[in-house]
Amino acid sequence: MSDSYVLPKVWTVDEVSKGGPAASVSSLNRPEAGARFEKALPVGKHSLQVYALSTPTGQRVNILLEELLDAGVTGAEYDSHFIDIGKGDQFGSGFTEVNPNGKIPCLVDRSVEPPRRVFESCHILLYLAENEVLLAL
Repeated sequence: MSDSYVLPKVWTVDEVSKGGPAASVSSLNRPEAGARFEKALPVGKHSLQVYALSTPTGQRVNILLEELLDAGVTGAEYDSHFIDIGKGDQFGSGFTEVNPNGKIPCLVDRSVEPPRRVFESCHILLYLAENEVLLAL
């Protein structure tokens, strides 16, 4: 490791990497959180709204919900919405209102008032497992 590196007080996007091979990644992975542009999230007809991508982490929630539906749990009906993390959809204002960390997956439960925002795949799975509507098998 070089002794000449000095840890910056405030992280910024490196101007050099904007045109290099890491430009696409560095444009997404920044040291700040929150919305970068205005964009509302789509809302379907069911009370559970899932926002994810077809990654192993993103699929966990849909798999559990499909298993619950297969077992006859009607309260597990949901709408799944594609979030393209390669294009930065997770940094839209609607998404960051649900998950300020800008990570997939996340879930909005509209069966309660106010709607409950749940994010991080394992937390969502626990939330669904402990949900009173879903427990009424």
